[in-house]
Amino acid sequence: MGLSSTPLLIAVQNAVEWNQRGVATALSQFFRTIGGTLGVALMGSLLNAGLDSRLAAAPVFAGQPSPHTLLNVLLDPIARAGLGAGVQDALRGALAASLREDFLVAAGAAVLGLLATVIFFPSGSVSEHASESQQRA
Repeated sequence: MGLSSTPLLIAVQNAVEWNQRGVATALSQFFRTIGGTLGVALMGSLLNAGLDSRLAAAPVFAGQPSPHTLLNVLLDPIARAGLGAGVQDALRGALAASLREDFLVAAGAAVLGLLATVIFFPSGSVSEHASESQQRA
């Protein structure tokens, strides 16, 4: 979205009358923020669900503390030394597989966003659209 945010914002501003540009800009930024918030929540939920299913299936965690606690230990270089090699490998594998799923979902969402932009974004130059809106007024 980084490369498309400015052109989309300019397109929104050009689609409304001059005295409404502030409102259109604010709404665009507001909905982008809401979308980012919902996206982060969705991706975090997907990551946690993937981790839960993968960690529950690993037999190496029998008698160990909570696997989610162990993930915090895995991410701490000093505390990681206290984990056994099998536990470290199982945690790394579960984390890697869950992150891979998250990135695939993000890539799919990016492709869908690009397709929606290509399909629904009006073609032509700004001056053509400006002359059309002046003719309608």
